[in-house]
Amino acid sequence: MKLLKDGNQVKIYLDEENNWIYLDWFGVVRNEWVIEGLELLYEAFVETKVGVILNDNTNLHGTWTGVINYIVSDWYPRSLKAGYRRAAFIYSSDVFTRFSVDALREQDLDSPIEQITVNSMEEAKAWLKEQAEKDGVDF
Repeated sequence: MKLLKDGNQVKIYLDEENNWIYLDWFGVVRNEWVIEGLELLYEAFVETKVGVILNDNTNLHGTWTGVINYIVSDWYPRSLKAGYRRAAFIYSSDVFTRFSVDALREQDLDSPIEQITVNSMEEAKAWLKEQAEKDGVDF
């Protein structure tokens, strides 16, 4: 994997083999760092033209519900225009982080983004590959 962006709370990689962007979130949540990470992801969408993410929250702790309005009203519209279309979210074991992911998904029920939340890397990869195969992509 190729490191694309290195933020205060996330490292963003391009997985060229699978044609998706991998986000490795870590640490105790700070809302300003979540926004920074999302802006870095937006830049990655624009630069790579890859609109599929594997969003790994395994090592993230705390709530980021304070940025959900920003995500839904500002970041999503721009990211959709940049090609964002599919995401697999790996839950953190932290209850507050899990709650934040679920709260975001409740806010964007009408979103055209195909999304799933899972508990493991294996489940996330399997789902993303299954969706890519439906799109006619071979691995």
